[in-house]
Order: sequence, then C-alpha cells, then structure tokens
Amino acid sequence: MACLKKELRTKDKKQIEYIYKKIKEYALLLGQEIGECDGTSKESRIEWIEKAYSNGRILNAVISDITIKEFCNIEKAVKFDGCSLYNYNNYWKEMGLLYTRYDDESDELSVCFVEDVISFVKCAGEDYLEKLGLKAAVNSVISSMVNLYGIIDFKMAYIIFSDLTLLGSKISYGNFLDIALRFADFREEYDICILSDRFVSGDYVEKIVSRGIKRIVPKPAYYELICKQGNKPYYTAFSIEKLLCYESPGSFEIDSFIDDLMCFLSETFNQTDKVIFEVADEVCRACINDWGINDIFYLLENKGFYSKSQKIQKTLVKHIMQIKNNIRLRENRGYSINELRGISYDNTKYCDNL
Repeated sequence: MACLKKELRTKDKKQIEYIYKKIKEYALLLGQEIGECDGTSKESRIEWIEKAYSNGRILNAVISDITIKEFCNIEKAVKFDGCSLYNYNNYWKEMGLLYTRYDDESDELSVCFVEDVISFVKCAGEDYLEKLGLKAAVNSVISSMVNLYGIIDFKMAYIIFSDLTLLGSKISYGNFLDIALRFADFREEYDICILSDRFVSGDYVEKIVSRGIKRIVPKPAYYELICKQGNKPYYTAFSIEKLLCYESPGSFEIDSFIDDLMCFLSETFNQTDKVIFEVADEVCRACINDWGINDIFYLLENKGFYSKSQKIQKTLVKHIMQIKNNIRLRENRGYSINELRGISYDNTKYCDNL
C-alpha cells in the first residue's frame, strides 16, 4: 500500500488522528478486532491505519458511507482504471484514500484513488458498484430532506425517497433505515441526528456526551418547528436534481428572484461580484430565518449597500419580499409562502405530530 502510506505522510498529525478515530469507530461498529496502535506518534498511527485499511470489512464500511457525488468519483475511477479526478469530494481526501501524482510528460499534477480502493471495488463483484450507488442515493436524499424540512420521521422519509427515486423496489424500508442511520452516525459533517424515530437537523438538538454515552436532547426550537409545521404537507413537487440542491447543511436553491437581487445590487452599488454574492447569500438566510425588512436593511447597510434614494430602497424591498415569499421554508415543510397559500390542509392541528 505504498501510495496510501505516501498520501498519509503528507497529512498533519491532526488529520491522521481524525482518520485513526473514524476507523476505530467503524471497527467498534463492526465488532472487528484490528489491534491497538503501538504508539501515539504520527508514524505509528500511519502504520496502524495502513494495516486497518487492508481489512476488507473496514475499507468497505468507509467506502459505503458516501453521497452521490462521492459515488460518482469512485465509479469513474473504477470504470476508467484509476483515472485522474479533477472534481473530487473532500471525504476521500480526508480519509486518506486519494493521492496526488505528477505526470512528467504533461507536467501536471493529478489526484487519484490509492490502488487498493480500485482493486477492492473491482474484486467485490459486478453488482458492488450498483449497491454502492443505491446507498449513496439514500444518503444524499436523506441529507437533502433533513436540510430542507428540518425534521422528518423515518416512514415519511422512506415514502418520499421511494416516490422520488423509484427505488422502493430495490431498497426495503429496513435496509433504507440501516443505511441512513449509519450515514447519520458516521458522517457528522452533515449534522443529521436521530430523535424519536425522526431524522433531525442538528440545529434543533443538543448533543451531550457523558461517560462515553451520547445523548440527543431537543432544544426549544425543536418543539417550535414541529408546532409551526403542524399538519402541513411535505413539498415534494421537484425532481431529484432539485432536491439534491439541499444536500449540504445550510444550502438552498438559487432561483430567479435571488439572481434578480444580485443583478440589482451589481447595477446599483459599486461592489465586487464576490461581495454581492456573499451579501445575497446572507439576505437569503435572513429570509429563511424570518428576519424583518428593517433587520435585513440594517444587514445591507453594514455591508456597504446603502442609498438615500427612495426609489432604490423601494426596489430593494420588492426584491427582498420576492425572496421571502418564494424561498423554501422548514416551517412550511419545504413550501414557500406563496405556494402554501394555494394548499389546503387542516391548520387547526398545530401539534398533531408531537
């Protein structure tokens, strides 16, 4: 595993400790004995990680907890015999499974999977990649739903997943849960928590670790969101591609109203494109969090977007209200304010899903 060891040696001690910790968690989950590390030095950890990755069950576990984009990386590499990746996801790099190589002929650097990953996937059989793709689909859709809805119970998540992807015949409810629960447990960067048979965004819970035992405790915001959602239906009238716009925590779909705001800011104020994009992002997040117009104007003023012109101020209000009325909200289970106005539901059942 020369390439793996070479890649690991390029990382600092903190990164090595992260990989060491994650592999130990997988070993514990799998009940896999892989022995103790001989020391705490970086080199000792690298030797231990190299040995751990030679265990097929450990490597399979790390490869399996992936998203669709991460699956596309490995699928491409396997199909094209370890080809270079120019758009790769950081997960592979963070787990030490990519390395950088230099091509003398082209005088270029490229990033590739370590040979052992490619060999493992090829030796796993023809249907392994298909199974891996199904797991990735579950993980990406779960992450997207949690980010969009904030809270969703297990059964509804499976129903929406099956309807959107048409994969219900290939993945049973039990298998779906097994995949999603492990992804939530091991991919902490997606901030998915489990509470009362629900997938919950980390925004609404507190994680308490005491004597090695982790507990998930709901914050007041958890109950507030459930009450606001009440008996509203879930928004599902999108393609799978649109849903996946919400895969990363805090992400949202960029629509024409956001583009209109950025165009107006660019034409009206002397600011760089980078600053305009950043402030538009902050305005959108303020709208998602139900900030008032005065608060948003104060935000804009602090960022250098201020004008005494009433015409400019009125136009700004128009753009902000367009975003507020059309951006997807967790309290509306993914519906925008405008969309929800045309939906019939029993709005007297404020807490029927508590």
